[in-house]
Amino acid sequence: MKFPVVLINVNSQRFYEIPDPTLPTGASGIAGILLRVQNPNDDLTDPFRGSLILDLPLSPGKHWGPPFYSWTITQLEENPPIGLRSTDANLNNAGFVLKTSDHTGKKRVTFVPDIGITHVWEESLFRRGDPNHWELDARVVEVHLKQATAPVAR
Repeated sequence: MKFPVVLINVNSQRFYEIPDPTLPTGASGIAGILLRVQNPNDDLTDPFRGSLILDLPLSPGKHWGPPFYSWTITQLEENPPIGLRSTDANLNNAGFVLKTSDHTGKKRVTFVPDIGITHVWEESLFRRGDPNHWELDARVVEVHLKQATAPVAR
């Protein structure tokens, strides 16, 4: 697993995962990608190539990305995330389970509209018990959402 990883949201429709972005000037990591995003002359094609992890809108069966780095929505998860606290009664808690794998391992991500990524699970291709095996399991523990207030009519 490579660190750091920067997640970029473009037009509220696409999310890109950029591992260890580096500039020709030597700036790297989050500082490097922020410099690139703020530079109007940088077309950003190289860090975004093959790094699209989320392409909205989502639906079961949808897939995107090049071979060996493609993502597939395998199922709709009806159960709301644990610890969700909201004053918005109209919030849809259904999430989408996305999966991918490459030559290093497997990854599963749960995305809930209006909340975001609520669960990430990764595992290396090495068998459990192998000293090179690794796993990652990260979940959102609690989310507080505020209901938007309606404008007051005068």
